[in-house]
This record gives sequence, C-alpha cells and structure tokens, in this order.
Amino acid sequence: MPYTLANSAAKKAAAIGIGKKDRQARSSFEEHDQVWAVFDRDEHPRFNDAIALCTRSGVGVARSNPCFEVWLLLHEQDFNKPDDRHAVQAHLKALRPEYDPDRAKSPNFSELLKTLDIAEKRAAKLLERREAERNAYGRPSTTVHELTRAISTAAAQAMPPITYRPGLPEDAAAVSTLIINVQREFTFRDFTTEGQALMQEFCAPSAIKKYIERGDIYFVACAGADVIGVIGVKDHSHMMFNFVRPAWHRQGISTHLWQRAKAACLAAGNTGTFTLRSSAFAIPVYQRWGFAATGEAVSDRGIVYTPMRLSSKS
Repeated sequence: MPYTLANSAAKKAAAIGIGKKDRQARSSFEEHDQVWAVFDRDEHPRFNDAIALCTRSGVGVARSNPCFEVWLLLHEQDFNKPDDRHAVQAHLKALRPEYDPDRAKSPNFSELLKTLDIAEKRAAKLLERREAERNAYGRPSTTVHELTRAISTAAAQAMPPITYRPGLPEDAAAVSTLIINVQREFTFRDFTTEGQALMQEFCAPSAIKKYIERGDIYFVACAGADVIGVIGVKDHSHMMFNFVRPAWHRQGISTHLWQRAKAACLAAGNTGTFTLRSSAFAIPVYQRWGFAATGEAVSDRGIVYTPMRLSSKS
C-alpha cells in the first residue's frame, strides 16, 4: 500500500534527521543519506496522499502509474498509452517473453543497465507530457529515473577522484583482469565457447604487456592505485580495447580515455581515421563519438562484433 510505505519512509527520514536544517549525521558516511519510497498506483487508495507525505518529509518518490512495468517498458521503447496495469504487463511480456506477471518478477539487471540512459530520457520525456497535460501523476508515468539518477550521483560522490595516465607494462595484469571481467558481464554471452577462449587469449596479461611494449597507445583510468578503465589503440588507428569497470559506468570515463588516446594518435601522425570492432552493448557510445557502422554484425571465430569507422580531423 503506497500510503503505508510512505508513512514508514517518512518515519525513517525523521529518525535520521532528513529535512532538518541542523541535521547532525552520526558519521561522514551518513552526511548525504537519502530515503526513497518506491510504489505503484495500481488500484491502491491514497496514492496522491502518499506522494504528498513523502514530499513533506523529504523522502524521494519513485512512483509509477499504473505499475512499475512502465519503467521496464521504457528500456525497450517509447510508451505513451494510458493502459491499466494488466495491459502494460501484457505489452511487456510480448517484448520480453521471459517476463511473467504471475510469477517472481526478477529482471535481468545487466540487461537493464545497457539501456538505463535511454530509459531515463524516455521517462523524463513521459513526465513532461503528463505535466503539460496538468496531470503529473497520470497514466503512463514514472519517476524511477529520478531514483536511478540519485543513485548514480551518490555513487560518484562516494568514489575517490579519478586520474588518467598512459598505460605501463606493469599495468598488464590489472588491465587484463578488468577487460575479461567486463566482457564476462556484458559480451561473452554473445560469443561461442571458442570465441570466449580466444578473447581471453587476446586479453591475457602477457598479451597486454606485449601490446604496450611494442608502442600501442594505452591509457588507463585509476581510482587511487586501482585501474578502473582502459583504452588501447593499435597502429595509432585501430581501437582494440575500451573498457570501464561497471561500478564506474556513466561517469564519462570512457570518453576521457578516448579523448586522450585520440590526441596521442593524431600527434603520432594519424590523419583522423579510426576503426574498431564493437560489441552490441558499446555501439551507442561509439556513435556518440562519431563512429558509424561499416557493415552488419559478424562472427569471426566465435567473436561477434560490428565493424565501425570514424573519419574526421576534428
């Protein structure tokens, strides 16, 4: 029940002093604590009252009307139909056959993470439509994107400063572990067993060390002494690796690495043309940088990729 949940959240917020100007955190870890309530409209009573209570109490609200599945739909496509929850759930099941509204609703969070950016933008646009209609809480709408953005902001505040430097041979083991772990989470599912083994061979510490020592352009991003991101460019023109640890995604790290690597390649004589082989997950990132696909996705020895190219002197 939304109001019951909102009431519990309000009590929690009051207990830790949220909303008080003279709030005294018990430790530095609590200084930026937030309390959020997540609930759906469904057919529950006092939905608007629950939102009002949270607002008065300094509690964040991640609300959905008619149901949370609106947020999941926005990971798949734009959605702007004033359907009830049963119709929304049926629509999601048509797009995601593994979803079952009558059983445990456990989404694949790794898959959702891939489309978080676009889902947040779609949710914000949907909210603008409802507000323009003077029906901010109407169907369909969700503010779950405000919660995910708050989590990202809080995570960034809690993390140590990021530094960037050229990659060194002694970084090889850390870089190899980073690349393989990210691939296991986001791309290995698209590869055959042969492809997975081959990629691990390409990314082995000895291979990474060889690439750096032969003069390939490598930059790493570090949090303290910890390597959290890497980019590697062969022959000053072909991007071999571009990976960031998932906990540090959406911080602009990959872009900063690319800017440094690109500048180093141009300084070494590259005239502005770069190529790469992209996983499906990374294509939107490369498109934002100006790369375009030069063909359809292919499988080479079990490794699936889309060839892409950038031709620009900017």
